[in-house]
Amino acid sequence: MTCFGTASCPPRGEWIRSPLVMRPPDQPLGYGIAAPRNGARSLLSGLQAHIIKWLLFDSRPQTKDNKSDVPPDTYLRPSEERQEEALWRACSEVVWRSAGGFNQQAGFQPVAVVALPGENTYVQHSSYYYQDGFTEKV
Repeated sequence: MTCFGTASCPPRGEWIRSPLVMRPPDQPLGYGIAAPRNGARSLLSGLQAHIIKWLLFDSRPQTKDNKSDVPPDTYLRPSEERQEEALWRACSEVVWRSAGGFNQQAGFQPVAVVALPGENTYVQHSSYYYQDGFTEKV
């Protein structure tokens, strides 16, 4: 599976330039991603759902009766460290699920590969490939 484009149809610039920026920590809405008003907003909204899920449910300490003496609104005012952890955990869950992770089929082995751009250009411009300044460096 290729995300965000192919060799003949590069990703849109707004997708490449949209940062992952959390709101200020220890504040109301500190769990939120500051999303620009562009086409990447829908993807960031999905990622936001995974962040909230992790903060409210997956990061809570396990107890016998599954109850906590800490009020739920404190989970939604994360520190900078918890924001960072929530963001990388949400990203990794999305990538893993995209690869078919958590699939219970017998004999199925999911594989997730993450490629980050570097300094070197690996693919030159041709009639089969349009350089976008990003994909050819992955």
